[in-house]
Amino acid sequence: MFSKAFSTALLLSASLIAFLAGSAAAHAESRVALVIGESAYRAVPSLPNPANDARAISKLLTDSASR
Repeated sequence: MFSKAFSTALLLSASLIAFLAGSAAAHAESRVALVIGESAYRAVPSLPNPANDARAISKLLTDSASR
């Protein structure tokens, strides 16, 4: 239906638009993350590490955002 040259040009144009749209997202405003360290399950004994894991992930995300 379309010529090969037209199809190629269309594909390249779509790729360029997708690339430009993706790069605009890199300049988005600051983000917020909800980090939960769940350790109190009903059927499992209390887990010792989820709170530490949540603090570590929170610190990692905070440090990454400040770069």
